[in-house]
Amino acid sequence: MMSTPRHGRTRKPPAARRAEILTAAVRIALGEGLDRITLRAVADSLDVRPGLVHHYFPAVEDLIVEAFRTAAATERSALFEATGTPLERMSRLLTSLTGPQAQAGHRLWSSARHISRSSAAMAMAVEELEELGRAQMTELIREGMGSGDFGDVDATATCVRIYMAIDGFGAYANSPLPFGHEAYEFFVADVAEWALDLARGTLRARASRGATGTTVERS
Repeated sequence: MMSTPRHGRTRKPPAARRAEILTAAVRIALGEGLDRITLRAVADSLDVRPGLVHHYFPAVEDLIVEAFRTAAATERSALFEATGTPLERMSRLLTSLTGPQAQAGHRLWSSARHISRSSAAMAMAVEELEELGRAQMTELIREGMGSGDFGDVDATATCVRIYMAIDGFGAYANSPLPFGHEAYEFFVADVAEWALDLARGTLRARASRGATGTTVERS
C-alpha cells in the first residue's frame, strides 16, 4: 500500500523546502544547541519524515555547519549595522554581546568551537566567520580613530583584546548561576575602554543607559 504525506502536505519547491529545513535547524541550534541537531529532531519540528531532511542534507554534519553559518552570519550582520557614530556603534555592539539576549549566541559559538575539534568543515566555518568579524571590528576601530571617537591605538591589537574579552565573558554563558558582580557585568566595557583609549566609565555609562549620545572624553 502506498504511503501518503503527513497531513496531506503539498509538495514545496526544493529551494523553499531546503530553506525551511535550515530555518528549523537554526532554531534548534539557538534554542537547544548545535549538538541537538539531528535529522529526526529537525523532521519532528517540521512534522515531516526524516527521509525528507536526509534528501536535502544527506550528512547531518553539513546541516549542523550550515545552521551555524546562518545563525552566526545573521548575528554579525545585526552587530555591525552601519548607523551612528563609531562610538555609538561600538557601544551598541558591546551591549548586544553582553546582555541577557546574547547568551544563545555565546552558547552557539562555544558549541561550534567544540565541534570544530573533530570536524574540519566546522573548523573552517568558525575560522572564516571569525576572520570576517575581526575585519569588521578592525574597520570600525579605524573609523573611530579617524573621527576622533577613539584614541590613536593599534587597531589590530585592540580588535584582538576586545574579542578576547567578549569570548571570556561568553565562556560563562553555560554557568547555571551567572555572576552578579559589576566586574563581570562591565568586564567587556572596561577592557574596551582601555583598549580604545577612552576615559574610564565611558562605555560603562552607555551600557547602563542604553547607549545614548554624549560627549566623548579620553584619558
